[in-house]
Amino acid sequence: MPELPEVETVVQGLSLAVTGHSLSAITFHRDKIREEIPTQLFRELFEGQPVLDIFRRGKYIILRTDLGFGLIHLGMSGVLAVESKALPLPRHTHFTADIDSTSERLRFTDPRRFGRLGAVKNLNDSIWLSSLGVEPLIQKNLAGYLGKMAKNRKVPIKNFIMDSKILVGVGNIYASESLFDAGISPLRSANSLIKIEWLRLSRSIQSILKKAIKAGGTTLKDYRTSGGEMGYFVNELSVYGKKEPCMKCFHPIMQMRQSGRSTWFCSVCQK
Repeated sequence: MPELPEVETVVQGLSLAVTGHSLSAITFHRDKIREEIPTQLFRELFEGQPVLDIFRRGKYIILRTDLGFGLIHLGMSGVLAVESKALPLPRHTHFTADIDSTSERLRFTDPRRFGRLGAVKNLNDSIWLSSLGVEPLIQKNLAGYLGKMAKNRKVPIKNFIMDSKILVGVGNIYASESLFDAGISPLRSANSLIKIEWLRLSRSIQSILKKAIKAGGTTLKDYRTSGGEMGYFVNELSVYGKKEPCMKCFHPIMQMRQSGRSTWFCSVCQK
């Protein structure tokens, strides 16, 4: 599933290709993906209206016009691409729109249909955004915030930092990588970390996310940038999906299940 770096990479690509242009020939190839799509409202807010800004909140891609906002969540297999209007539409295409004054179009595909397409006149009206936690790359004193939120929380630390009501965008890949970088076991309870460990973990989360954004995200299977390219942070992963020994101590990387997700870690380097 695309996480914060992948969504941020898509946003950056879309901003270059779409901002300042209006959308036309807006077409919904189905009325529902995970939920009903507000097709009429989306057209009202975007048809012929210049896109003023494209930004990210958590894992949501948000397009803004003078009239309102469009929200897109890539789900597990979604791709939001800018491509030539002359290309045939792939299977599982749910949404297309021509980018005026160009020969390109915006196209959303999602084979597994866990994505979302929404529209609101005011962002405060979006129930999708209302429960989201803080942004890890923006929150001041992230360590202090996480330590405060973890008080009396016995949930495993990996689950804690993946909770979007606490911290957005840190999914399975980057949680595993951040904990390895910080030397903290994913088996630890969130309330067991001390101040210096929160500082290490917060710095690791921010560093790993920034490096992943610079590399265009991580492509394991479905993810592609808005230009159709793969994300190359997969080449820099230290523990996630690794079968070879730990790069630091050469002890075998361990794999286990936590809350239905695979966790990779080094039992020697992570305490």
